[in-house]
Amino acid sequence: MKLSFKVLLISMLSFSFLFAEAQTKQELKLKKLEARVEKAKLNFEKAKATIAMGDSLIALGEEMLTEGEEELSVLKDEKKQLEKEYKEESKRLSKEMKKADAEEQKTLRTELKELNNKHRTEVRTLDKKIRTATKKMSIGKNNVTKGKSKKKSGKGRLKTAEKALDAAEEALADAQEEE
Repeated sequence: MKLSFKVLLISMLSFSFLFAEAQTKQELKLKKLEARVEKAKLNFEKAKATIAMGDSLIALGEEMLTEGEEELSVLKDEKKQLEKEYKEESKRLSKEMKKADAEEQKTLRTELKELNNKHRTEVRTLDKKIRTATKKMSIGKNNVTKGKSKKKSGKGRLKTAEKALDAAEEALADAQEEE
């Protein structure tokens, strides 16, 4: 009887050890599946964030394009008006120089030089503003292009992440049902 008791005791201990090991393997499998689900959720959220970033870049780019176009239109109108005023004043001074005597011609030449210098300075300033507006439009176009690219890649990653998330959740649900 002692021998059978010992055999029974040893067999019970070995079965309990095997059962505990099986339980541990199942728990490890569940933990791995849970980690896989969390990683898939993280990738899903990253893809959504990429799409949101693309949308914001597109919106920012379109806003910059609109602002640049408006500024450019205003600046071109200002430049036309400046050119018109310069031509009128230059023409007036040239006519007066033809009619004036030598003393008045010197003062009129000085005025004409001052007018030319003032005109050149104002044109340079307007040209800088025009270049800035054009650069703003260019940056806006680039932002729209980058935004579209990010959005496209984000949509692709979102589909992949969504499939991976569904598969991971399904595998976890199956493993929990087996338990």
